[in-house]
Amino acid sequence: MSAFTLNEQVNVESRTWPGINKPGGVGKIVKIHSEGTTIVAVDVKYVLGGTEKDVELQYVKRHEELNRGGRPRSRRSVMNLGDGGEEEGSRSSAKPKRSAAAPGAAKKSGAKKGTNNRAKASSGNKRKTTNGDASSKKACKAKK
Repeated sequence: MSAFTLNEQVNVESRTWPGINKPGGVGKIVKIHSEGTTIVAVDVKYVLGGTEKDVELQYVKRHEELNRGGRPRSRRSVMNLGDGGEEEGSRSSAKPKRSAAAPGAAKKSGAKKGTNNRAKASSGNKRKTTNGDASSKKACKAKK
């Protein structure tokens, strides 16, 4: 394995199996443990918090920054209506005309048709006051 240096960013592999729960992650090397000239293990301070001591080198790799360019986005073209380079009556700059025989045009001919239907339906449920009702009220008042 290649040699690591202090404060180098590394990626520690996750070590989670029965009896071990070390999630790993990105961190910096804070101490190098060696035997002679050979590096045996490292201590890591994780970027998201926490530390870990004596991490074996088989679980440690150099951290590589990802290029976050993403996929190329297409730009939406905007139609310019006020060019002035075309004639006034041309089809491209004029608004499209709506035909009178559009689907559903016959259904929408009355203004607030649904409101009128509701008023007619509810008017049958209302109690109408007539002269007879008014006279009966006067009769009730007279009896008192």
